[in-house]
Amino acid sequence: MPEIEIHAHHGEHESNPLVLPVSLTISILAVVVAAATLMGHRAHTEELVFQGKATDQWNFYQAKNIRMHEMEVMVDLLGSVTTVDKEKNELLREKYQKEVERYKSDKDSISEKAKELDNEGDVVRKRADCFDAAKVFWKSRW
Repeated sequence: MPEIEIHAHHGEHESNPLVLPVSLTISILAVVVAAATLMGHRAHTEELVFQGKATDQWNFYQAKNIRMHEMEVMVDLLGSVTTVDKEKNELLREKYQKEVERYKSDKDSISEKAKELDNEGDVVRKRADCFDAAKVFWKSRW
């Protein structure tokens, strides 16, 4: 059976002047990568929150749009049928026409808010992408 020699080189690293600076640098870089990872995860979570809010806002916009179209149908219907009480018919038609106008103005403000939320989500996504790029750059270096 061949003999195996075990050599201990205990003092070898202590005499190398680069061990401490290199170890310290790698430790600092590891902390920076961990921080970038944490910030990236938080940014992606924030992005999802903005996406949810924007989706809710667009759904609200769509609901207002559907209601507006229902009111337009009522206005058209009341304008095309003849009734016994023409004065009441005209009052109802005016009422529904006002509702149509209200829904149109509501839709505009809701749409603007939804667009703002979409834009804020885009900003957060770009920030998250920067953190992800930092992690990729670090990992690809080693």
